[in-house]
Amino acid sequence: MLRPSFFKKICLFLVIGMFQIPGYGHDVSEAVPTDDADALPIINTLRPDFILPDLQGKMRNISEWQGKVMVINFWATWCPPCVREMPMFVEAQKRFADQGVQFVGVAIDDPDNVKDFVKDFDANYPLLVGGQEATIEVAYQFGNEVGILPYTAVVNRKGRIVFAHMGEMSREMVVEALSKALETAEGEEA
Repeated sequence: MLRPSFFKKICLFLVIGMFQIPGYGHDVSEAVPTDDADALPIINTLRPDFILPDLQGKMRNISEWQGKVMVINFWATWCPPCVREMPMFVEAQKRFADQGVQFVGVAIDDPDNVKDFVKDFDANYPLLVGGQEATIEVAYQFGNEVGILPYTAVVNRKGRIVFAHMGEMSREMVVEALSKALETAEGEEA
């Protein structure tokens, strides 16, 4: 099966991004059925490896959080649902950190925009941002083949993707996904 070209991916992200802007339409997360997340082909597959820079330019490898339950959130500063989720993710990182949970934000955005955005935002988890080509490719590898933002994947301690969601998540969804991943992790041998 042929993978979409980079140009097609960029166009798709831009078109979907327009629907995130007030006046262009409604929140796309309302239009995407996500109740059957287990039906996504990415579920129960090993998470892909990737390396992207953080906001200070330090290269970060996703494997540095191996052994933790990871919540990987793909977002952008121009995406209202993405911005609305972030305070909830900060709260969840505080709540679940002592249980071995690590949130990682992957911005599909211009690094300068992200740096400006986080000046007023108290992020307590790593925010990675590379060029748009690199971050779009990582999102695609994590199962976001249609380019919807926000997109969130939960990876268990064994490195398997156990949850993926297209669109904005509620607090209840985050807690449920993390609880399930942590229960699964406790039932597995180390």
